[in-house]
Amino acid sequence: NLREEFVGFLPYEADAEILAIKFHTIITEKWGLNMEYCRGQAYVVSSGFASKMKIVATRLLEKYPQAIYTLCSSCALNMWLAKSIPVAGVSVALGIIEEVCLYFNHSPQLIAELENAISILFQNNEEKAKELKEICHTEWISRHDTFEIMVDLVQALVLCLDGINCDATFKWNTCIASQAFILSNGLTDFDFIVTIVVLKNALSFTRAFGKNLQGLTSDVFIAGKQNIPLNGHSMEVPEGVFTPDNFQALLEYRINAGDEVLRRRFEMTAVNLEYCSKTQQKQMLEICESCIREEMLREIRDSNFFSLVTDNVVDIADVEHLPVFVRFLDESNNLRE
Repeated sequence: NLREEFVGFLPYEADAEILAIKFHTIITEKWGLNMEYCRGQAYVVSSGFASKMKIVATRLLEKYPQAIYTLCSSCALNMWLAKSIPVAGVSVALGIIEEVCLYFNHSPQLIAELENAISILFQNNEEKAKELKEICHTEWISRHDTFEIMVDLVQALVLCLDGINCDATFKWNTCIASQAFILSNGLTDFDFIVTIVVLKNALSFTRAFGKNLQGLTSDVFIAGKQNIPLNGHSMEVPEGVFTPDNFQALLEYRINAGDEVLRRRFEMTAVNLEYCSKTQQKQMLEICESCIREEMLREIRDSNFFSLVTDNVVDIADVEHLPVFVRFLDESNNLRE
């Protein structure tokens, strides 16, 4: 079976040439993988980093011709083609689309506001309004028809953003209102509108092909990317209010579910020996990370042939990192990813 395993994060470098060197060094020297057996490269990155990762792929391909640079299965073909276009205007447009999606996914209240704008603009077409409202609750920027959706939504987005920016009831805080103003200007920019219309028309010829080729894999991968961090919350906790982190909440859930062994341990153990603090959580995670990574790398080395896959750059403690995955065949000829 094909397996794809998460191996680790690499510190991100703004300079593509330096990033390519560090990427190669960590894979070959730190992880001990022989790039002569690498048979593929696939990078999922946001629009701002696509050109840099293309340079990284090119440098690796120059050294290892069999490490073919291909489309990642978690990225819709049309989006991959758009990100591969070496035109600044396209990169800017893709960046605006991503920022708009992130903005509205920030809270259910913003989505509700967008739905109201859709209802106003599509009063005479309830079926279309319902379809667009349902799309707003999905990762629509990763779909095969992203640009068609953007063209349909752009008026509603501008109407909604202008309403948030000009709201006189102080319903929205200054940060949300000012960001709405910036995004609205971006969406109404002539170059942006021309770009998305051109992309919509040009990529309409490959939309059906990409969808048939990839099926629903992009939706599956998006769902799989969702996770629950052990420490931290999905929403900010008000100052002065104590809320247990997710790790502690899970322990409490197990106790309430009837885990008597865990209950007795906490009842009979001193508070300073419960090993539930964030520092101890971090130490346990680092030990688990080291053991799991070494076991995965051993299997990858034993399988010989593998492919490299990266995802979007993520921010960890204000430092940008590049997530790296490896796809390979295990000893049972199972494809793992």
